[in-house]
Amino acid sequence: MKKKFIILIISIFLILGIGLFYHYNKVYLKEKEAEKKIVQKKLLIKNIKQNYNQFVKVNRDTNLYSLASGKFIKSGQCSKNNEFELAELVQDDNEYFKIKDTDYYIKYTDVIPLNSMQNSSIRYDNFIPFDYDIIIKPNTKITDGDNNFLMIDSEIKVPLLIKEIDKYGFKYLNRLYYVDKTNATLEKKEKTKNQTATKVLTLLYHFIYDPNEKACTQAICQTLEQFESHLKYFKENNFFVMRLEELEMYLEGKINVPQNSIVLTIDDGHISEKAIRLLEQYETYATIFIITGHFEKFDKFSSPYLDTESHTNAMHKQYACKGMGNQGGGILCLDEEKALADLKLSQEKLSGSQYFSYPFFDYNERAIEIVKKAGFKLAFIGQANTNGFSKPGTNKYKVPRKTVFANTDIAELKKILNS
Repeated sequence: MKKKFIILIISIFLILGIGLFYHYNKVYLKEKEAEKKIVQKKLLIKNIKQNYNQFVKVNRDTNLYSLASGKFIKSGQCSKNNEFELAELVQDDNEYFKIKDTDYYIKYTDVIPLNSMQNSSIRYDNFIPFDYDIIIKPNTKITDGDNNFLMIDSEIKVPLLIKEIDKYGFKYLNRLYYVDKTNATLEKKEKTKNQTATKVLTLLYHFIYDPNEKACTQAICQTLEQFESHLKYFKENNFFVMRLEELEMYLEGKINVPQNSIVLTIDDGHISEKAIRLLEQYETYATIFIITGHFEKFDKFSSPYLDTESHTNAMHKQYACKGMGNQGGGILCLDEEKALADLKLSQEKLSGSQYFSYPFFDYNERAIEIVKKAGFKLAFIGQANTNGFSKPGTNKYKVPRKTVFANTDIAELKKILNS
């Protein structure tokens, strides 16, 4: 009897011990689980913050999401290497980043931070839309300039910005995208109130110099002071100073640009580096046509605001073709094979050139054909019989320019702009 009682007591203690063990073990595990969740959340927040940035790049083919009833649902697809600007990160534990000025999100694991987005050389925000909207059906592939694609599950309706031969260009998710014409329709809309340019002026500068460093007495010389006064005027009056790629698109009727649109070109390659810094200061683009045979290096021209193009390699010689043109530029009469080789060499030295300026403004039909064979897309002449304006339909190998002289002050510049 006593033995049974002892066994009972021991059993009771065992049961209580086991119960207490399981209880405290459960509490312990619960505490450990809570600690684990805290650690995981801290790690999640750390990873989210590491991947968040104003600008991001997609690191794999993935999905886009929209927020509905508190849940993130798939709303589209996105290929690797797309770039987005993100909205501000409101919750540091939110696993979905909002794409700025849109209703779309992307998961934090699908992006990596960028210092800045790759800017398109085509500044589409300056274009004036055509009087049409593009209607794109759901799940239609759209691409950017590098053929990265998006597909959205819903219909897209956006203003038409660019009319290419086989595709339409438009702004979407704060980027420039294109859609194949066969996958979209156009819908006429009320005519825009913005005034579009009916013509664009191309200005031609030559020697831009610092009088404290050197003298320049030719009529086509420009002091830094006068050049800066022009840049300041363009900046303060909101001129759209076009790059040649944009001018090419305008001449082909692919885009509309505002009335105060101009182009700045500089011939020969003789420019003070201080003038290049002025372009950067005023954030104004220009193109310099370089006689590549006159320079051993081209580092001095390096700037995001100065494009370098060809003014031949060694055909900028007066009276090489006596009795022809204004000053007998070599492209008028030199052996075609040699002339073409000269242009190709110039392009090679510039690591590629698509735009050309005829030396001394000398050109003829033969010269035009040689320039075309070299692969140039536009060629620029001087101002003979023109006020320097061009428009859609202008011959792309006879683009006129207005010369800026040493006495072209702001008053004279205004007359040119308003002519």
